[in-house]
Amino acid sequence: MTNSENQNILNICFNQDSSCFAYSGNNGFTVYSCDPFRQSIKRLFNGGIGIVSMLFRCNVMAIVGGGENPEFSPNKVIIWDDHSQKSIGELSFRTQVKSVKLRRESIIIALEHRTYIYNFSDLKPRNTIDTRSNPNGIVSISIISNSSVVATLGMNKGIVRIEHYQLNKTHIVEAHDSEICCLNLSNNGKYLATASVLGTIIRIWDTYTGEKIQELRRGTEPATIYSLVFSQDNKYLACSSNTGTIHIFKLKTDRDRFSELYNLSKIKDNVDNSKSSLSLLKGYLPTYFSSEWSFVQYRTKHTKIFVSFGKQNNKLLLITDDGFFYKISIEFENNICKCVEEEQYKFS
Repeated sequence: MTNSENQNILNICFNQDSSCFAYSGNNGFTVYSCDPFRQSIKRLFNGGIGIVSMLFRCNVMAIVGGGENPEFSPNKVIIWDDHSQKSIGELSFRTQVKSVKLRRESIIIALEHRTYIYNFSDLKPRNTIDTRSNPNGIVSISIISNSSVVATLGMNKGIVRIEHYQLNKTHIVEAHDSEICCLNLSNNGKYLATASVLGTIIRIWDTYTGEKIQELRRGTEPATIYSLVFSQDNKYLACSSNTGTIHIFKLKTDRDRFSELYNLSKIKDNVDNSKSSLSLLKGYLPTYFSSEWSFVQYRTKHTKIFVSFGKQNNKLLLITDDGFFYKISIEFENNICKCVEEEQYKFS
């Protein structure tokens, strides 16, 4: 997230496993642990930090200058060692850096018209991907070590490019008719969620085949989607938008017993997405009537929210651009699913 309405927060994001989050502003950056909620790092600078990207809970992170008085050039990615509190490397570009993603072995950097992939160990380039105009730095990566998948914008409107580096395979997906607004890979890179600038429809793709496996409806009115997040076992998807409502969907994925093995599935298995009573007439009525809707929602007073799952499927974490953190529990009572606020903190 960039260009927040709150001038004290220029960027805010979870780390890869959502065990903590970082926000940056006009005089530095701060890192908070999520469970328990507490401030773990605070670094002050004379200038602004526009992007801070963490690598799990490692002391090495990537930062980019930002704001009215940047601490570093917005055209540079600074590799920051927080243990020694100094830069240990940098990558420079001719244009502004829009976003940075980290894996243990690589750094992915999105500029407006190009995405670069570098080795983390020696900062040498590995690949370059040309994209459509990408002012928001839309890019996603898988995070587990045995899967190296990158999803970027394609060269044309509504197109997504999926790179499977270990399989040496590329898929070009015609995801939407309108411009892409948000996309995100599952942790293992097997699934991709996409949404367009209309924000009404979310599509789920199999990255190994490039085929669509599910279509979900957030709503009927346009909205700006800020996050699409898979649960750790890929059984559920959470979505946040400028409407202030969090939507949770059940997914049609193979699930491969990951949930049972790690005791993640605290949501009853018989839950299902909502559908129109006319869905049986699919093929005869407009697609609206056969859409799958979220099985539970949580409404907030905020308009820019980023959501993630906690360690278990029935726990949600929310961070907002006006400086609030929430822990939400998904609960069943009398066969009704609902979201309940457990904790709330003001961090900025």
